[in-house]
Amino acid sequence: MLTAETIKVHTIDKEKLSQVLNARIQKEHPSDKVYKMRFNLAVITEPKIGLITDECVGWDKQPFDIPVHGEKDLGEGRMSIDVFPEYEFPFYLGDIEPFIGKTMTLKEFMGERYRYNGRIRTNEQLWLQFLSK
Repeated sequence: MLTAETIKVHTIDKEKLSQVLNARIQKEHPSDKVYKMRFNLAVITEPKIGLITDECVGWDKQPFDIPVHGEKDLGEGRMSIDVFPEYEFPFYLGDIEPFIGKTMTLKEFMGERYRYNGRIRTNEQLWLQFLSK
C-alpha cells in the first residue's frame, strides 16, 4: 500500500528554476518585477509520473504548467506580490531534470504542511488513490 512515507519524490530547486524563468520573462517582456515560483515542487516518477506541491496539489499529465508570480519591491520594506500567476511555462519531465535536487519521501517533502488541515489531507488521499490505480 502506498503512503506518504513510502512514495519517493524528487525536489525541484525552486530558486534555480525561478532564476531561469525570470530571465526568460525579462528578455521577452522587460519589467521592474522579479518573477518567482511561489510553491515548493517535487516530481513523482513511480509508480506514475506527476508534479506535486508540498500541499499535495499537482499535475498528473505532461506538460506540467509551472506558474510564476511577479514580485515588486515598493521600498521601505514593502513588497507587492501577484495573487495569481502572471505566466505559466509548460515543462516535460526531461525539461525539469536539470533542476531536480534531493530525493525524499512525500511526507518529508511536505514538512510542516503534512496533514496540516482537512484540505491537505484530502489532497494527499486523492494523490494516493491516483498513484495506486
